[in-house]
Amino acid sequence: MTSTNEQYATQASDGDGLPLPPAQDQELILDAWREALGQALHIRDTEWKEKVRVMAAESMAAISELRADAAEFRSTMESMIAARLATQLRQPADAKEGPRGEAGPPGKIEGVRPYVEDMVHYEGDIVVREGSTYQARRDTSRSLA
Repeated sequence: MTSTNEQYATQASDGDGLPLPPAQDQELILDAWREALGQALHIRDTEWKEKVRVMAAESMAAISELRADAAEFRSTMESMIAARLATQLRQPADAKEGPRGEAGPPGKIEGVRPYVEDMVHYEGDIVVREGSTYQARRDTSRSLA
């Protein structure tokens, strides 16, 4: 058995311990142990720093992915809300949508006349000019354009 006395190992009295190195070698052995311990601690420190660097990089990647997912979720929610609001604004709150019938024939506006310059067109008259259709807002005798 060995025990420590200040910095040096001493032989225990039961005779089971290792023999002490000569006094001139004890300081050399302690320096070798200090160097070996320093190297082991340096290796461990380097390994831990690398692991911390990897964890930081993985954390940043996870945070970036979560931010992208949150932005996508927000965009989806904003689109859904906008669509819902647009639907609600077009329909009264108490409106009930019933079954739809079949589409009818295309509509036709009765009483459409060609536009004639300097002719009086009365409020509500519908006229066609150069491929466009107009409805008079008020009585007029001049060009609608």
